[in-house]
Amino acid sequence: MNEIRYPIGDSSFTTIRREGQFYVDKTGYIFRMAKESKYNFLSRPRRFGKSLLISTMEAYFQGKKDLFKGLEIYELEKEWTEYPVLRLDFSVGNMVSTETLKENINNSISRWEKDYQVFSPPYSSFGIRLSTLIEAIHNTTGKPVVVLVDEYDNPLFSTYDNIELHEEMRGLLKDLYSVLKANSDYLRFCFLTGITRFSKMSIFSGMNNLRDLTLIPSFSGICGITQEELVRDCVEGIEKVAETNETNYDGALQLLKDNYDGYHFGDMNLDVYNPFSLIQAFPEGLIDSYWFASGTSEFLWKKIKALADRESLINILNPLIRKADLASTEKEGLPLEALLFQTGYLTLKERFDEGKIYRLGIPNLEVKDGIYNGLLPAISRKTTQAVTAEEKNITNWVVKNPPGVNS
Repeated sequence: MNEIRYPIGDSSFTTIRREGQFYVDKTGYIFRMAKESKYNFLSRPRRFGKSLLISTMEAYFQGKKDLFKGLEIYELEKEWTEYPVLRLDFSVGNMVSTETLKENINNSISRWEKDYQVFSPPYSSFGIRLSTLIEAIHNTTGKPVVVLVDEYDNPLFSTYDNIELHEEMRGLLKDLYSVLKANSDYLRFCFLTGITRFSKMSIFSGMNNLRDLTLIPSFSGICGITQEELVRDCVEGIEKVAETNETNYDGALQLLKDNYDGYHFGDMNLDVYNPFSLIQAFPEGLIDSYWFASGTSEFLWKKIKALADRESLINILNPLIRKADLASTEKEGLPLEALLFQTGYLTLKERFDEGKIYRLGIPNLEVKDGIYNGLLPAISRKTTQAVTAEEKNITNWVVKNPPGVNS
């Protein structure tokens, strides 16, 4: 049996497929999305497969049919039309200055202008250049354009604590994104990903046609790995975990479930595993805190530090929150609970009032251990023993105050 190659640190669909690396088929979601709506948005925590999803879309819209052999979309798609694809990637680099953001955008637009021999008048804004480019590509190729934006909010997330810089970033991005709706006649498909949800952000004030897939139940499994996908596609990895941890197949499944499962994104009956941690664990079968150890947002640290002294652990880690507040992205009014959900430290646990109210909770042992043994002691200056005592208080409180019947 050939050894499985796991794409650790590689989010290129083309590379993964050409080299025969491990890949969980998400192409059925892409096919549905491409047929159902033109403008789409998805929020997921960091390292949950958003960049790989974007890369898969790019290959699909470029008509690279051979890469999809054996995948669901290979049989679903009958036309395989090649479209011009413009992909903006804000997932790499530290977006901590307007110069960095401008360089990123300028490099992308300049490359496309060169490829398609389209040039705007000197001193044109990024928005004007992109608008001119989209229309010209459509007229030259006779095909509508596909626009993909990876981690649209990274420049904003990186500058939350600097009001002036944050507003400069917001202005640049608003100028860029505003042209997408205006060029609807020339576009085939638009997809944007990020960590924070967009509903209250002024950079999207003109894009009221974005379809937010974040909490739509039928798209809950578009990123991450479901239980069905785990037992179908990850047999070798599960067996390696069993071997390393001296247990059987079912014992390995339970270890993986306890440590990396438990995320919910709309469908309360569909548990989603953290894909980053699974792929890190499979090669050697070692259970560890891979996702949590890969980094915590600096803004999240600052937000928790500012509120931890006056917010009880019960309210922070087992909160009730309105569905509308989960979409909050405004700097001044961003609820800590919403931020913890958006960044993956809390997840949906129960629904009430016909889905208008959610109870959030910690998804799994990896996140729980990271919060109690790392995050909370560091920000609250409490010993591990003190945090453990508070954890027991929280557990006792929840037992004595059950949340009620899940709607």
